[in-house]
Amino acid sequence: MNIEYDRHLTATLAGTILIAGAANAETLDCTFTQYTDPHYKTQFLQESVAKQQRHVIEGSTAKIGPSTGNVTQNDGSRLKWRYKVNFDKNSGTTGHYKYLFIRSTGKVKVSVELQGDYYPIQGVWGTCVSRN
Repeated sequence: MNIEYDRHLTATLAGTILIAGAANAETLDCTFTQYTDPHYKTQFLQESVAKQQRHVIEGSTAKIGPSTGNVTQNDGSRLKWRYKVNFDKNSGTTGHYKYLFIRSTGKVKVSVELQGDYYPIQGVWGTCVSRN
């Protein structure tokens, strides 16, 4: 085998693997519409959880924009995933966005757990459309 053939074969295989991996990805286009939590004002909730979100789920990885998180459950009825975020670089405050997507209804819930003496955000609901 010559080197040029090997390079072409490697490039072709790599492209095939990337395409095959992308084919297994699930994209969730989510719209959050219900912002109700007794501990926070609606404006704060809307600033904390964007109304329109697109998540790409691939295997045990979840992605939203440049952020990557972990899938914790993915079965026929539910999908759960989470992202760790830095809320305040100066104080080092971190937290987690935790998502639950119920496949049968298309509903999605997000909760935000903050480090420290903060109440978790729990009352944000919406819907997602799943595309494979």
